[in-house]
Amino acid sequence: MHYYGNISSLDGEYDATFPPFTGMLKTTLAARDRFCPASPIQITEWGPSYHTDNSPDAAVNASNVGAAWSAAFLNLMLQCGIDDALYLVTTDLRRQDKAGKWETVWGWPSLFTNPNACGHAYPKAPSHVFDMVARLEGSASSPRGRAPSAPSPAPCRSGADPGDRVELRCAPPRGRRGAGASGDGVRPAARRRRPGLLRRSSGPRSSGGW
Repeated sequence: MHYYGNISSLDGEYDATFPPFTGMLKTTLAARDRFCPASPIQITEWGPSYHTDNSPDAAVNASNVGAAWSAAFLNLMLQCGIDDALYLVTTDLRRQDKAGKWETVWGWPSLFTNPNACGHAYPKAPSHVFDMVARLEGSASSPRGRAPSAPSPAPCRSGADPGDRVELRCAPPRGRRGAGASGDGVRPAARRRRPGLLRRSSGPRSSGGW
C-alpha cells in the first residue's frame, strides 16, 4: 500500500478527494480477512504529500506541519495494526538551477537534504520526529500517581495490543552510488536497516536510533 497525506484526512477531520485513511484501511482489512487472512499490512510508501518539487504543494514535506502530520500518522498506523511502513525515500533528489548549480529538491518526502547538493545530509523536519520517537522508552505514567487510563480504541479496529511497541530504525544516508547517475534519492536495500521504518512487535519499550 501507498499513502500520502494530501489525498485525504486521517480520520474524517475534513473533506478531501478520497475517503479518510481509516475508512480506506477498513475496506483493505475486510478484503484481507476474506481472501488472505493473517497477511501483513505494509505501507511501502508514505509521506505528507506525493508532490516532489520545490513548490507550495510540496512544502509540507519539509516543514513543521509535515513533521506534525507524520507524528500523527505514525501513531495512527500503530493503533490500526499496520505491520510495516517505510517513508518514501532517504534523501532529496537534486537538480541544477538556471546557473547550472546543484540544489536539493526539498519537496521530496524524504528524511535528509541531498548531500551532493548541500555538502551534508541535513535532517529535515520529519526526520526529527523519527529521532524523537526512537528515543522513547515506552513506559506509561500519570499525574499524582493515578493509574493510566486505557487507550481509546483505534477508529479502524477494536483496540491495540498493550504489548505493542514501535521500532524506528533511522540511519543517515551513506551516499551509495549506482542508483542513477548521481546516487541521489537512494531507497535502501530491503535487507538493510531502513530509515523511517515502523514495525509492530511485542515488548515493553520502543527501540531504535541513528
